[in-house]
Amino acid sequence: MRIETKKSQSRNKKRTLLAFSTALFNLVQKQSFEKVTVNQICEIADYPRSTFYNYFEDKFDLLDYSWSVLLDQINIPNTDLINIQTAITIYFDREYDFIKDNMNTFEKILRNNPSNFLSASLNNYIIGGGGEMFEHIFTDETDMPKELLLNHCFATITIVLDWIFIKHHDLSKEQAHVYLANLYGI
Repeated sequence: MRIETKKSQSRNKKRTLLAFSTALFNLVQKQSFEKVTVNQICEIADYPRSTFYNYFEDKFDLLDYSWSVLLDQINIPNTDLINIQTAITIYFDREYDFIKDNMNTFEKILRNNPSNFLSASLNNYIIGGGGEMFEHIFTDETDMPKELLLNHCFATITIVLDWIFIKHHDLSKEQAHVYLANLYGI
């Protein structure tokens, strides 16, 4: 990615980046990601291709940036002072609420993107970003690699969210917490 997401950005830059991200998400609600072109993104965002390439290498680079914007909207708190069970619950609750509030958009995206590429891409981004958030919580007391524990943690959260929202099982957050605890062996 040509831009640093952690760096402070001017209003114009934020506006431009948001326009590209919004254009991408609007397009994948109508067609598959594979069919989306940079020209379409630029047309909807109302910016020239040269501006797009000032910020992104290609549409995949924009997708990674868009996932970071999405995760920022989920607003995961600093987890430095909490234990892993509390951190997982907070993380799960934020994702649960975000998906529930945006279910109409997610359903359109999934309907037009049955190949699971977007789901896999988001899952990889969540594991990468989540790894930074939760890495310090896992102690070195276990013989298991932290990366394996993180992958297990986020895969379990993803499985439960998928079961609730994609497979359409009506489940409250409280019931989901019980399922998560059982799946984690807590």
